[in-house]
Amino acid sequence: MATEKSKSFAEEYLKLKKIEMEISQMEDKDIDKLNSLVQEAMKSADFCEERINKIKNSLEETIRE
Repeated sequence: MATEKSKSFAEEYLKLKKIEMEISQMEDKDIDKLNSLVQEAMKSADFCEERINKIKNSLEETIRE
């Protein structure tokens, strides 16, 4: 697994998509497994949101220059 420093947006976004697919294909919703998947998805979503905000801020700064 990637370390915190080497994570990439693409890896975390792919992880989100895989979790989404796994949840949608679960026939019997195992609450413990679901909880684990949701927690993992939230970490990836937070990382992606943070990365998007950093890029957005960087682009806005570049445009102002």
